[in-house]
Amino acid sequence: MNQVICKGRLGRDPQIRTTSKGTAVASFSVACDRMYNDKKLTDWINVVAWGKLAEAVGNLVRKGDEVLVQGRMGTRKYTAKDGSDRYITEVTAEFIGKSIVPPASGSGLSSFEQFGTAEPDTGNTSEQIPF
Repeated sequence: MNQVICKGRLGRDPQIRTTSKGTAVASFSVACDRMYNDKKLTDWINVVAWGKLAEAVGNLVRKGDEVLVQGRMGTRKYTAKDGSDRYITEVTAEFIGKSIVPPASGSGLSSFEQFGTAEPDTGNTSEQIPF
């Protein structure tokens, strides 16, 4: 099984382009932090998205946004301008989720005071939504 899930922040705005047949392609990298011997290290994960997902990335995701990417890992070969062969390892995204918590909030929690005060739900509890 080839499945990758990573969560982190975009290091720059996604690059959006189209193939000769008009298919949208989005390329970006995600900074994923991890701890090693009490040090915080950052891994930069290259991500590519295709089609409608690439179009959504181009419209909705910007540098600094926190995203969750699910996809498959792959390595591809291309020829550089100087004629040499180059290899790149990247995640081909199948799902990209964007955090709805603003990055400036700090605590990771949001205030909903602008929507009024919370009231207990007095509705029928027999129709619970399964999770």
